[in-house]
Amino acid sequence: MSDFGWSHNYAEKAQEAEQAAKAGKCEDETCGENLITVNVDEDLVRNLAFEISQQPMSWDDCVWLLAEGELRLAKAYIDPHITPSGLADVGNMIRLDPSKVENQPPEAQIRALAEKVAKQGPRLEELHWFLAVRKIIYDEARHAMY
Repeated sequence: MSDFGWSHNYAEKAQEAEQAAKAGKCEDETCGENLITVNVDEDLVRNLAFEISQQPMSWDDCVWLLAEGELRLAKAYIDPHITPSGLADVGNMIRLDPSKVENQPPEAQIRALAEKVAKQGPRLEELHWFLAVRKIIYDEARHAMY
């Protein structure tokens, strides 16, 4: 699975933030009581990506949904290196603030990001994978809020 030249060591940063939170040393938004860590299990992603692949969705539909999913999470990511690109491998351990998840990003922003994703020409299988990752993160964030 290609990460389109974008990978970071998120697990290490998440562990550091968790340790700082436990020690009461929050200097910025990298730790706090509302933050959660989502462990993205590769087997779960694989199974969900397969389920997504069985849905009657076109390549364009997947690009749009990926852009929408990425924008839902963009403001919630704690790591400042994660920016909405849609095709980024965000890692397997994600720190985020569920209260900053945007349930319905503006259509113009979705369209703009979808166009960027489309220009990169991802394969349908990659779109299914990245959709699965975003769905797992989003579902965990929503669960933490309720």
